[in-house]
Amino acid sequence: MNFQEMFDVAYKKIKEQGCLSIENKSCVYQTFDDSGKKIRCAIGWLLDAKKFEERGLSLRDLEGSVIRLAHNYTSLGLNEQDPMTQVFLCALQTAHDEAGWADGKGVMQEGAMERFDVNMRALATKYNLKFPE
Repeated sequence: MNFQEMFDVAYKKIKEQGCLSIENKSCVYQTFDDSGKKIRCAIGWLLDAKKFEERGLSLRDLEGSVIRLAHNYTSLGLNEQDPMTQVFLCALQTAHDEAGWADGKGVMQEGAMERFDVNMRALATKYNLKFPE
């Protein structure tokens, strides 16, 4: 996937689920919403869950930054060994994570989805990506 494709998948899937992926005051790759539906973070939507299941893991087991994941696993399938891709994936992860927290102390920020939009628009501008309408 190129940057535009990664951006589109992450943005559209989070908008479809209508919330950020937060559990126990932490952003997580995958969790469940109040109705029991699986939800994911920006990077979580880019990961192939089946690859992790083949290793006896689920996306719920994953912790840390996307770069840490790239070092702990052979491949995420995102060209994550490329330094420019690493920077982009970190920025995408940050757009999600920072949208959810008001003060960095685990307090969910009101308007998190609106803040996610602002963060994603800034990311699109920075990387010269088309923002989905």
